[in-house]
Amino acid sequence: MHKETKNILYIQPSVSNSLNQNVSDGFNKIIQKYLDKQMSSGYGVSIRGIKYGGELPTSEYYICVATPYIVDEILKGESEGYDGAIVGCFGNLAVRQAREVVKIPVVGPGEAACHIACLLGDKISIITTGARIQHKNLNLNEKYHHQFYAGIQRELQAQGLLGKVVSIRTTNRSSEGGISALTEEGLTSELKALLKQGRKAIEEDGADVLVLGCTLMIGVADKLQEDLGVPVVDPTLTALRVAEMLISMNLKHSPLSYPFTSVHADQCAILYPPSLKGYHGYANLK
Repeated sequence: MHKETKNILYIQPSVSNSLNQNVSDGFNKIIQKYLDKQMSSGYGVSIRGIKYGGELPTSEYYICVATPYIVDEILKGESEGYDGAIVGCFGNLAVRQAREVVKIPVVGPGEAACHIACLLGDKISIITTGARIQHKNLNLNEKYHHQFYAGIQRELQAQGLLGKVVSIRTTNRSSEGGISALTEEGLTSELKALLKQGRKAIEEDGADVLVLGCTLMIGVADKLQEDLGVPVVDPTLTALRVAEMLISMNLKHSPLSYPFTSVHADQCAILYPPSLKGYHGYANLK
């Protein structure tokens, strides 16, 4: 790896379905093309998936399953000479855990996007994915009760940003529809849904900045910003820019906040009971 180029590792925090390898490969190519197009001069980016874990980070259980494998890939990336890492999910999966064991900057797209949004306005609305939750006794709505609302709210609270967010809205696209949303036809449909929720966020919720709440919502922020007249923050692009900035400024997370840089995670054999589906032991780690 040539050190004159600063290299960033982009981790896809879900396991590819082996029955749909062509779809998964196509999906990664679209993301790679987008990142390459946006990458600043002197930087390179590589996408890497995880071998084990959940197929989609759609619940706390799947996040728990996937976390050790995300951290493991970031550890490997650091040992291979990467200068920074991004975990490609708005939910900032395993970011805090990874910061405890590596000395390169680790960026979460959701965290980066929301902090940048705070520089642009006073009231933020996040528009994310997630099919509407159905309940026979409740009339749940598109503004709050969707798949990722509670998780995003907890993340915002941990970051001290909850008071800046006036709403978390959903396009009601299921998370499983993320890959299809990147197709030309899917992108048109996605844009319409985002425009609809963006207008509601501005007119009904009082938002003056919008944050796209999914790293698969690429290629639409400029159009949304033009049509809606307010800043629209793309978390994937923001994570890339923040990673570049931190590397260029020789900055990384504080060891006082993330103090366990000497835990030797690469030497730690992590074994899981076979009854816990989704886990695979680290028995072969040396």
